[in-house]
Amino acid sequence: MTIINAALAQAYFQNQEPIGQFISRIGANQNDGDPEQWQIVGVVGDVKQYSLRSKSPAVMYGSHRQHPWEYPGGYYADHLRKSLAIRTALDPTSLIPAVRKAVAQVDKDQPAYDFMTMEQRLADSIALERFMVRLFGVFAGLALILAAVGIYGVMSFFVGQRTHEIGVRMALGALERDVLLSVVKQGLKLTGIGVVIGFLASLGLARLIAGTLYGVTSTDPVTYLVVSLFMALVAFLASYIPARKAAKIDPMVALRSE
Repeated sequence: MTIINAALAQAYFQNQEPIGQFISRIGANQNDGDPEQWQIVGVVGDVKQYSLRSKSPAVMYGSHRQHPWEYPGGYYADHLRKSLAIRTALDPTSLIPAVRKAVAQVDKDQPAYDFMTMEQRLADSIALERFMVRLFGVFAGLALILAAVGIYGVMSFFVGQRTHEIGVRMALGALERDVLLSVVKQGLKLTGIGVVIGFLASLGLARLIAGTLYGVTSTDPVTYLVVSLFMALVAFLASYIPARKAAKIDPMVALRSE
């Protein structure tokens, strides 16, 4: 009898009920080369054994009592090392002495070591991915700050260059609201063009970081939306503040700035 995982069931029994079917384990018996027939008695979920990013392989589970020539002390050396998983409502570390004692009662020469909680084991398995995410986060934050400073500086300079124009329009009777609206609209238009270009460029580079992401896609719409709105806000402030300051200046002073 054997239990298979969902990946094996999907690969070999797509249109059939796997329960009750027989599966061959070639070369399982050390005494002869005939395949051993195991009946499937259950299907379990897939387990990411090595990495959260790797696909679960097709796996079949069987009791060690079904192949004593392999375990214990058989020709598969890996079977000599076993992992024990314990589920408890208590503090897991408080059970370590009890586990050591229980193992010693079975075999006093058998060492019990490498005790870890499931949280610690999960953290170790994604340590590299977590480091890469933090590193990318730092770089992304710096890039966002530099982009915001650049946009603010360029837009402020652009509006400052229009001080004379603003003075002329104010002298001719233009309303402050209309002047501000005109300047802000032009600033947001330029920023919108830049955001679109950046969006298209990011889609082309998304594949470079797709392999380091887990639980989020490289084209996450929320991220694009938040960054775009942030850039639009920076552009708005960079246009509005200098334009409002220039509109408050006496028209004659603004005209003499040239």
